[in-house]
Amino acid sequence: MAAGAAGASAGCLGTRNFENENDRLRREVVEAGQTIAMLEGRLAEAESALSALGSTKAGMVDPRAVPRVVRLDVLTAVEHADSTAFVIARVRTLDGRGRFVQAVGDLTVRVIALPPTEGEPPVVLGERTLSPFDVRDAYRSSFTGTHYRVEIPTTGPLKNQTNVCVVQYVDGRTGAVVTVQDALTSADGLGN
Repeated sequence: MAAGAAGASAGCLGTRNFENENDRLRREVVEAGQTIAMLEGRLAEAESALSALGSTKAGMVDPRAVPRVVRLDVLTAVEHADSTAFVIARVRTLDGRGRFVQAVGDLTVRVIALPPTEGEPPVVLGERTLSPFDVRDAYRSSFTGTHYRVEIPTTGPLKNQTNVCVVQYVDGRTGAVVTVQDALTSADGLGN
């Protein structure tokens, strides 16, 4: 019996073919690496699809809820420096409910002299266009209210004629155009 047990134990410890075992393990490592690479690719695709789905569904704001500029108010004043007159336009950008809303777009302010007689073309006395970055820099919030301040140097006289300040805003996101004009009067500082 002892001999049988010794033989059985010797059979259990018989010669092993380590070369075949190592080949099998190498093959399993290569296959596992290929499986991991395939699963990582699928995971990346799934994460990308999930991210796209989340950004278009849950993370997206209804465009109707985003306030945008639909109306402009302009308050003008005239300042004199040496022989040049500057028209100061304080432009308020308003949403559909009449509330100030920050503007992202181009803002053009023109000072125009209307002809005294019908049939003559108007004369542009000054013009200034602000890029979206310039509009951002023109932002003011003070006791006069929240507005964008634009200074327009004029090239001609403002007295003894009808002058208007025309403001045009082009929305940087939608391309919508909003325009307003304001007559310059003696109350604006034109003098006599």
